[in-house]
Amino acid sequence: MSAIEIIKIILNLVTFALASVGVFTMGIRTFLEPTRLELFNIAGISTFVIHAWAIFCMMQALMIIHPRTLVAGCIMLLLNNIFIITVNLKVNNTQGALFEASMIIIPIILLFLGHPYLRWTQSNNL
Repeated sequence: MSAIEIIKIILNLVTFALASVGVFTMGIRTFLEPTRLELFNIAGISTFVIHAWAIFCMMQALMIIHPRTLVAGCIMLLLNNIFIITVNLKVNNTQGALFEASMIIIPIILLFLGHPYLRWTQSNNL
């Protein structure tokens, strides 16, 4: 295994770790304290929907971690980004919508790189 392959695997692992931990942390914090999201409060979204969204965030983070559910987790992450964009546009926050639109690239990168475990096992089999 060359040094470039090792660097690719490490970058892939770091990307997955940051994405999954970040989304899971956001889901837990939102579930425990649903009133902390000012954007949802301004949009008039109920506490039940905020709790459902938090559970959705935690599920997508867990699905990204497992190799067999990577594609489903990335699709859920895309849907999450679209939901946040629509909430931002509902409250006329175009800057937040543009920022979240730039975050759509993350699930695409995750799908392009593939799961780090699968990359590691494929490189060891060669």
